[in-house]
Amino acid sequence: MKGNLRLIQSVQRAIDIINCFDESNSQLTINQISENLSLHVNTTRGIVNTLVYNGYLIHNTEEGNYSLGYVFIPKAELVDNSYVDRMKSLAKPHLRTIANKHQVSSRLQLVSNYNVFTVETFNPENSRYLLLTKKNTSFPLNATSSGKLFLSFQKKEFRENYLSSNNFEKYTNKTIIDSDSMREEIRMIRENGYSLEDEEISIGMSSIAVPIFEKTSKIIGTLSIVASKSFLDDIKKEILTDLFAAADEVTKGWMAQTNMRNS
Repeated sequence: MKGNLRLIQSVQRAIDIINCFDESNSQLTINQISENLSLHVNTTRGIVNTLVYNGYLIHNTEEGNYSLGYVFIPKAELVDNSYVDRMKSLAKPHLRTIANKHQVSSRLQLVSNYNVFTVETFNPENSRYLLLTKKNTSFPLNATSSGKLFLSFQKKEFRENYLSSNNFEKYTNKTIIDSDSMREEIRMIRENGYSLEDEEISIGMSSIAVPIFEKTSKIIGTLSIVASKSFLDDIKKEILTDLFAAADEVTKGWMAQTNMRNS
């Protein structure tokens, strides 16, 4: 349970079952789902049957396994065409310019359900080596520049609920895994206006993120870059100048679009 929210157990279990499916586990049996979630097999079967009936899962009777249903396809398009697609159209020109100018991978990232998702990425067009970030792959809040930035601009109650109710996963020896250290990190991020990931999710790699705002202090996304730690240390000042300028333009564009849609 996140914070003090009251969750409906049966609904949460259905969501947990859906979340069992990913690129590495596109097809699962009842027993595999049951073991993954430590649910009784009969409970799992009942929820799975309900999801199949409503189109959220597909049952392959010959193989005896399940996969995500086609119902997600039009729903994914609805999300992309409404919110995400508008944000991507504003960010794309800036991401391309930053990637080519500084020879780094640039990203537009959003946060959902306590995870960071990359929804757009650009790599330098003339580079012989590329550092790729998978789209729609989740990253944790505590170990990424965008995640920590998102936390920093939330209300204190939200941050404290998150910090007090999570056991942070350790990815490297630099990953922040205790609440007091994260509070100090958040204080520095709010003071600086940007967030730095220093080999916290992968040794040798670092990233910088700046916020995109919907209103004065409501963060809705981030612009970030990822590069080797040594390279980023050398170009940090120049990168930040361009990232802040780009984020300011995206924020203005988003607010202008929002005002037009509401008028």
